[in-house]
This record gives sequence, C-alpha cells and structure tokens, in this order.
Amino acid sequence: NYLNEHNLLLFLSTNLNITTNFLHLHTQKKMSHRKEQLLAKIGQEGFDLIDEFWGKRKERPSPPQRPNNQAPSSLYKYYPQQSHVVKLHPSEAKVYNINSYEAVQMYQGVEYFSSKRKSSTAAVAF
Repeated sequence: NYLNEHNLLLFLSTNLNITTNFLHLHTQKKMSHRKEQLLAKIGQEGFDLIDEFWGKRKERPSPPQRPNNQAPSSLYKYYPQQSHVVKLHPSEAKVYNINSYEAVQMYQGVEYFSSKRKSSTAAVAF
C-alpha cells in the first residue's frame, strides 16, 4: 500500500512538473488546439489516477453542512459606526460687554482704588 501511494505521488509530481514546464514555455505564445488537448489529457490522467487510488468523490461521504434553519451564531446585529452631529443654537440672550464700573453697579459689588499708581488710578471691582 505504501509503495502504491509512493509511486502514485511520484507519478503525479512528475506529471505536475511536466505540466508546469509545458505551461511555462507556452505562456507567451497562443496555444494551438493540439497543445490544449495534450494539456487536458495530462490533467485528466492525473485526476483519474487520484480517483483510482483514493476512490471517486461520490463514494466518499460529503463534508457535513449546516442546516438552513439553524439560528445564527450571534444574536447581535452589526450596525456600522455613524458620526454624531450636535447642532448648537446660539443663545437667545444678548451678550453685553461691560466694564468694571458697570459690573459693580449691576451686581452690587465694591470698588477698590489703588493709590500706588501715579497718573491713572486703577479701579478693581469684586
């Protein structure tokens, strides 16, 4: 059994090598009809030997397949990532620019003056 398998593999590798060399030599040229037939014959002989040694496909059981009514493996559905857009509406309230004197009056603050400055007296409001 081992010798038969070894001989078959040796024959197939030789055929494969011949076929590969044949294809390599004729890739740039168009193959004639006779060369195409020869290549098909070599391939068919190789597959016939494989079928003879290991048996035809229909004699071997097919691989198990999942039944069509089987539940999916995941219960979660994939949703692609979406960008989030947030629209900011400008405030309806008006913005006022006020100085420190107006802020003191508006918020009942206290004004402090610094006497250390020479010509301009700086006011600080809290």
